[in-house]
Amino acid sequence: MSPTKVMPDESPEIALNWQAQKSALTRDRILDATISGFIKLGYNKLSTTQVADMAGISRGAMRHHFDSKKELIQAAIEYLHQKLLEEYLENISLIPEALHGSGRALIRARLDAFWNYLNSDLNLVYQELTMTARTDPELKDSLDRSIKNFDQIGRQSVLRLFSDWEGKGERLFFIIDTSRVVLEGLIRVQWQTAANREQFIERQLHYLTLCIEQIVNDDGNTEISQFFNESE
Repeated sequence: MSPTKVMPDESPEIALNWQAQKSALTRDRILDATISGFIKLGYNKLSTTQVADMAGISRGAMRHHFDSKKELIQAAIEYLHQKLLEEYLENISLIPEALHGSGRALIRARLDAFWNYLNSDLNLVYQELTMTARTDPELKDSLDRSIKNFDQIGRQSVLRLFSDWEGKGERLFFIIDTSRVVLEGLIRVQWQTAANREQFIERQLHYLTLCIEQIVNDDGNTEISQFFNESE
């Protein structure tokens, strides 16, 4: 391979910086292709050759960035976590400013944003990966390595986003964790009900909104308060 040519008016530092940017863009293209491959083909059917084809790069360029499928999957999972967090924060940020401080309406708007996020292609493929990891030790190891850091960064981002919950982080994360348990169950169950699906989902979301409202409005004199350390 011939050395990189530097134009007369281009310093070596600028050339190196451009090469680094180009390499980073190629790496992101590979990771985007990997995520798309998860969505279209599934984890088990996706090969590094297919990823290279989807990314529009040569096999050699693929090996330059990721020497093995294990290395690629680890990077793709970390990239997927980053994309998931960005998507969640974007969904929340789209809630109209007029709803802020409006009690039940704000609770429902945030719940709807969470529901839409959990139904996104990115999150659904992530759930498929976690299910596959049950019988795939290598995939489980890759997920375990990334989850702890993802959870920590995610919680810090949520605390900054929900400034109205300052000093009540434990209660906020209880609501988020409980909502996730309920809504991820609803995602699966919605396809197993003979009732009107939209009506079924709406009733569940409304009920969860009322439950969250009770937690939000708890004055410290009920059993709900025993779940939380309000002195944090």
